Amino acid sequence: MGGDSAGLPPVFHSARRDGERIIVAFDRPNGLCSRDGKALTDFELAGGDGVFHPASAMIAAGEIRVVSPAVSKPTAVRFGWNKLAVPDLVNRLGVPAAKFRIELKEFAE
Repeated sequence: MGGDSAGLPPVFHSARRDGERIIVAFDRPNGLCSRDGKALTDFELAGGDGVFHPASAMIAAGEIRVVSPAVSKPTAVRFGWNKLAVPDLVNRLGVPAAKFRIELKEFAE
């Protein structure tokens, strides 16, 4: 299949822990950005207790870096998981990123 994939949503590809944050990569990122130019919304992190906390997220080098002051050793990350969420992470054409939840088994306590 040829053509530009920018009309397709960015979807979760992988996540890795880097100290107190989780770095998330997407398939078809196509210029990830915030729809409104403000801080990204609807990211959450959990530690070994499995309790999710609001997290801040920023785009760096085409990946999303997610951190929460309430979680020092994150083991899971989710995006847009609340049924009322209206996430603002989109690609360059405004196509919203797909929601996801992932546990990093190698860091489970």
